[in-house]
Amino acid sequence: SNKELVQFSSCIDSMNCAMMVGMTTSVKDSESEVALFLHQMIPHHQNAVNMAKALLKTGKLQCDDLTDEESEQADDCALEIILREIVNNQNAQIQAMRAILEAKNYPQESDCKVPIGSEGPSDNKSDANVTTSSLGTSSSISLTIYGASFVTFLSAASMMLAL
Repeated sequence: SNKELVQFSSCIDSMNCAMMVGMTTSVKDSESEVALFLHQMIPHHQNAVNMAKALLKTGKLQCDDLTDEESEQADDCALEIILREIVNNQNAQIQAMRAILEAKNYPQESDCKVPIGSEGPSDNKSDANVTTSSLGTSSSISLTIYGASFVTFLSAASMMLAL
């Protein structure tokens, strides 16, 4: 198996997990459809930025000239342009969305608060079960919320995103 691809896949899985957690917003705290949309779109955009940076960081794209449209590198150059546009445009949109939240006096985030263990209520709806494990050079945390399981590979994501 391709060890680098497996590591990259774990990194992407971790980013997707973080995005899903970030998009799990509290409707009652969002105060409006606009705030709810923004609270969910910001982590979605951040995930796209992180994924684009991670692919750029792999060094798998070969592009000596971004204007190249004819050589063997043309497809990689086209993809690199797309990735850089994602990073630039979606970061700008994230800043604009945060400014709208601030201008409308909405909270900057509206994440669901998930009590862990004995800190939470006893209705079991919001209880979270957390387990950790070690996978060689990566550590993982598995979090179950409302029956959905999220796994994050901590060191794989931090290694890939160190741009």
